[in-house]
Formats: sequence, C-alpha cells, structure tokens
Amino acid sequence: MQVSPVLRTVLTTVCSNYFLNGTKMEVPEGEPDPGCVLRIPKLMEGKTIRIGTLENPPLTMINKTDGTLIGHGVIFEIVDILKHKLGFNYEVVTPRANILGDENHGIIGLVHSRQVDLAVGYLPQFSQQARLVRHSESLAEAPWVFLMKRPLVSASGTGLLAPFDATVWYLVLASVVLMGPAIYFIILVRVRLCAGSERLTRIFPLSSCVWFVYGALMKQGSTLMPVTDSSRMLFATWWIFITLLTSFYTANLTAFLTLSRFTLQITSLKDIATKKAHWAAQKGSAMEYLVYNNDEYSFLNQSLQAGFGQFVDISDTDMLLRIKKDDLVYLREKQHVEHTMFRDYLEKTRNPKVEEKDRCTFVMTKQPFLHLPISFYYPLNSNLAHIFDPLLKALVETGIVRHLLRKDLPQIEICPLDLGSKERQLRNSDLYMTYMIVVTGFCAATVAFFGEILTRQVKRCIAEAELQTGPSTSYPDDWKTVKAQANRMPYTMYLNGNIINVKQPAYSITKDFQSSNRKSLSRQRNTNYVFQYTS
Repeated sequence: MQVSPVLRTVLTTVCSNYFLNGTKMEVPEGEPDPGCVLRIPKLMEGKTIRIGTLENPPLTMINKTDGTLIGHGVIFEIVDILKHKLGFNYEVVTPRANILGDENHGIIGLVHSRQVDLAVGYLPQFSQQARLVRHSESLAEAPWVFLMKRPLVSASGTGLLAPFDATVWYLVLASVVLMGPAIYFIILVRVRLCAGSERLTRIFPLSSCVWFVYGALMKQGSTLMPVTDSSRMLFATWWIFITLLTSFYTANLTAFLTLSRFTLQITSLKDIATKKAHWAAQKGSAMEYLVYNNDEYSFLNQSLQAGFGQFVDISDTDMLLRIKKDDLVYLREKQHVEHTMFRDYLEKTRNPKVEEKDRCTFVMTKQPFLHLPISFYYPLNSNLAHIFDPLLKALVETGIVRHLLRKDLPQIEICPLDLGSKERQLRNSDLYMTYMIVVTGFCAATVAFFGEILTRQVKRCIAEAELQTGPSTSYPDDWKTVKAQANRMPYTMYLNGNIINVKQPAYSITKDFQSSNRKSLSRQRNTNYVFQYTS
C-alpha cells in the first residue's frame, strides 16, 4: 500500500528497530505493509562470496543448472542459514580433484591460493594445516567406523568359547593347572608343622589333588576327606569358584546359541594390519591424509604398499557391491556410513523379492576407531572468520547443527550388529568345537593305546635280550638269598572278593652244579625258580 511521507516519518519513529535506508522487513502474507524497514542493514547485504566444497553425498551435493553450480545437502542448509542472517550471496566452486589436497591441489589449494573466500563441507581439522588454512569454529566431531559385510558366524569361530573372552579363558586354565599343586603344597606344609600327629600328617598324593581339581570342574564328587580346616577351606573355595564359573558360562552359552549375537573380526586399525584384511577408503579423504602424513598410521601405509589397501573414488552403490563381493573393510565417517546403510535398507525393503533376513547385508562397528573435529576453512588472515564464527558457534550450542546432521536418519540403530530380538536356529558351525573335542579325545586315546602297546613290547624285547647275554657276574655272592626270593610260587591277590593281580612265573635263576664250589649264576627259561620281571 502507499504510505504518505508523514506516516512514514511516524512509522520510522515508532518502529525503533527499523531504518529508512536499511533492508526492508519481511511482512507476513495477507497483512498490510507498514513501510517499516530495518534500522541496521544485514552486515553482508549485497555482497557475493565464492564458496568451495567437495562432493560428499548426502552432506554436500553439487548440481549444475544452466552452467551454474548449485549446492545441496546438510552443509548447504547451514550455509543458507548464514546467508539469511547476513544477507550475502554465494557462488559454488569445486576443485579439479575431489580431494582435501595440499597447498596446490584440492580444496585446501583453493583456499590457500584465495581462489575461494570459504570452504564448506565435512572437512576435518588437522594441526598440520595451520600454515595453509584457518579453521572455523568446530561444528561437530566425526567418528570413523568400519563398514563390512555382515558375518554369517561370530568371529570367535565356536560357540563353546564365545561366552568368555581370551583373558578369562587364560585365567581359568591357569587356575586349573595351579590349584592342584597349591593344595598339595599346603598339605605338605601342614604335615611338616604337625609332625608327630598321626591324624594331621596324612598326605594326599599330588595326583589325587590334581584329580580333585579336575573332578570339581566336571561336577564330579571326590573320595578325598580333608582332616584340617586349611584343607577344607581350600576345597570349599575351589568348589564355590567352579560353581559360579560354570553358572556364568552356562547362561552366556545359552544366550549365544539362541540369539543373533555376533562379534566382528575387525574392530581396530591394528586388526587390519595383523590379520591382513583387504580394506578401502575414499580417495582424498581424511584417512588418506593420515596414512601419508602421520607416522602413527605407518602400518596402514605398509598394508597399502603390500596390496591389501586401496583408495577409491566410486559411488556408494558400487562401493557396497565391492564390499559384498570382495569382502572389503570400508573405512569412512559414521555419518556417511549411516546414510549409506539406510538407503540400502530402504531399497531392499521396497523390493518384495528380498526377504527380511536379507535386508541387513552390511554392518558397521559399534566403537569408532578415530574421532576428528569438523569445521569450515578460511584463507589465512580472512575477515570472514570474525563474522561467521559467532554464528556457527550459536548453531552448534543450540543443537541446530546436530539436528541437521541426523534429521534424515531414523532414531533407532540401522541394522545393528546384535539382532537381539530375532532368535536363530542352532547351526552346525556352532558345534564345531564340540566335534573337535570328540575327535581330539579319540585321537589322544588312540595314541595312548598304541603307546602302551609299544612300551610293553620294548620292555619285553629288553628282557629277552638280557636272557641271551650269557653268564653274568653281577649277582650278589649270597646267591641263596636270590634263590629264596625267586623261588616263590605264583599267588593271587584278592580285594573284596575280586582278583586284582596275578603273579605269573616268567624267568628263573638256577645254580651251576658243575662244581661243588659256587662259580656263577645263570638265567634259564621255564625252570624251577621264579624271578618276576615287572613292567
């Protein structure tokens, strides 16, 4: 509507927040325009700045319309907030290579050479960049994770070992090995201290102590009857320890075998190098910068030189296909990985041919292996930092940046590692260790069986060889004593009415009666005197 000069003067006086030559206020649709204008114009009204960026969907995306680059995505929503607040216009510029680069290449090269006034994107902060660019207020923290194909079985490889980690198993093994000798040692100390007491000097053999420890582990009883408080405390302590241990083990084993619970083989960067896993990362990303410029990641550089790693510049769809086909481990920011997994899940959900169990093909690690702060880049000594940083800080502190980064993602975790709500059937691979125990037991018993046969055969051969050596002078002079000891008839031992040992005659010792004088003793087979060789 038309406003008279008098009314305009009144309005500019009443509307204290507006000014005649400033920027015109926004009037809601359908309401009359009072003619009030801003008293203080927007700080960058009418100015145009050049903004550089890297294409990193869905955070930053570039479309070309009539020869002009148009920026889209979460990062450019933040830029549009700044534009609305400050009133500037901008042009989008991209480097020749879609990489971070250095002073002559990539997005850093554009900023360092002042070809752009500002670089926006999911750009990491590195202290080594301080001589090339100036970082803005930190917008967020970018955790890096591994994206890989969902494993069919747990990384533990067996259901029997899954309830405990390696440290617990080592401690259990050490306790089983050391507890038997410890009990035996305490008993020996007690016997020495209580010398003279028939009751308190009773000793359990070491083999009995070891067998008690093993029997308690297998929930077997024991015939050992400790007679002192120290022995009773040791026995009771071991029984309580084994009861708790087996209870925890049984509960965890049940949960592992009935729920879709997995552990991944790769959980840290060291695992990639030690297990020689094939991995990939985005070309020109922060990971490539670290591998080539940070000595802490030299092992990844060695893995790269050995052909296990690669930096690629392909689309997310092609990357997922390579992960599934080649079993690659993909290193990327968690924000990007979540968007990629969510799009893949939606596509499979909309496809009626894909069953529900096949929708979560990929999985990412729960714990990030790297955290990097994210910011914008200014040229050195740029005045824009003093204008943009207070606004960026306000956006971060009010939670707007965090909201924008997660607004297109679901509230729940996408394709979690543990599908706890879905039960699964027991697979043959879960019983792998069971089969191995049975096979190992049979093999050990077979080896022991043939070892016993071989030992008895060797002893028999040695005895027969001694019979063929002829006269011997190694016998004592009192050969009658030897004769008396050897002339025992075979006898049978009984225990509770059961035969436990039968002594059989094997070889005999006789006297040479060629002379009245005693000359020597000779050993002959199947004669009147019995000499028992024991095995």
